[in-house]
Amino acid sequence: MAGILVPTVFALVLRALVGRAGKALMRWQPQAGVSQRGSEDQEVDSMETTKAQRRLLRELCAMAHEVEAREALASLDDDFRRWRDEEINSFDLIDAIHDFHQHRARELYLTYSSRDELLTATRAVRLGFIRADDVPAELVPLLQEPIDMQRGR
Repeated sequence: MAGILVPTVFALVLRALVGRAGKALMRWQPQAGVSQRGSEDQEVDSMETTKAQRRLLRELCAMAHEVEAREALASLDDDFRRWRDEEINSFDLIDAIHDFHQHRARELYLTYSSRDELLTATRAVRLGFIRADDVPAELVPLLQEPIDMQRGR
């Protein structure tokens, strides 16, 4: 009896500790205007954004989210096609759906639920989910570096 009791209690305690740490990390948000990248980026981080720029950044992030989600869903669509063509069975399709939900969908959610729209928009431009030409003129000064990278300057 004691042989199973000790590992069970240990597992329960470990689970509780991991749960608390996870909740604390999910609540944590950097302070406004504080850089996490280092002193060389102080100029960009200290830039104040206007209400209009923040709205445009949210719209840009929503566009990028749609583009990236469509790209991610294309692989899942391929699994559905393979299932309809009877190349894979229902269980393989269910596994693919589960894997998508557990990994790619969660990554997308975490990326686009960030409160730092400027960082998210910068990422989207750098990775090509937003073309440099689609960046509104009001946001070009904020996103100049990734725009230049995309254009090969």
